[in-house]
Amino acid sequence: MTASELAEFNRLATPQAEQLLLAFCGSPKWAAELAALRPFAELEGLAVSAAEVWQAQPLAQKMAAFAAHPRIGERNAGTDTDTQRQVKEQSHVMASESQVLDEFDELNVAYFDRFGFTFIVCAAERQADEMLALLRACLQHSRDEEVARASIEQEKITLLRISKHFAADE
Repeated sequence: MTASELAEFNRLATPQAEQLLLAFCGSPKWAAELAALRPFAELEGLAVSAAEVWQAQPLAQKMAAFAAHPRIGERNAGTDTDTQRQVKEQSHVMASESQVLDEFDELNVAYFDRFGFTFIVCAAERQADEMLALLRACLQHSRDEEVARASIEQEKITLLRISKHFAADE
């Protein structure tokens, strides 16, 4: 990322900065709080602040961020730009056999019924069978354990998206 790209982000009007940040994490409060911390001198400072602000979010904002994700392996997840980006993030899952996708469908429903939110996992560099095993294992957790685990995964996803966004024009 160049200094001028970060400077451009720093100069955005607050609503535009918040909108950009919402593409990285679906929590409106997180986006507003992070936008209010501008200006950032470097990408590392933005990333550190993004993580700190995320970790301080209340449960309702974590649920808002989780709700912004399509289910892993979800076919026909939607057509808006953010959803398509998220589906691309899990493209290796979508290339799986129908049987694997069917199991994701079944376990995603069971997970949502048990915990009340979408299964969250940073799909980068993970294979479908690894995520499927994790989903099975997570069904044995308590809700508090799953909120904590999903929060860590959401932070990873957010930081990866920030990094990819600002590195895209290098």
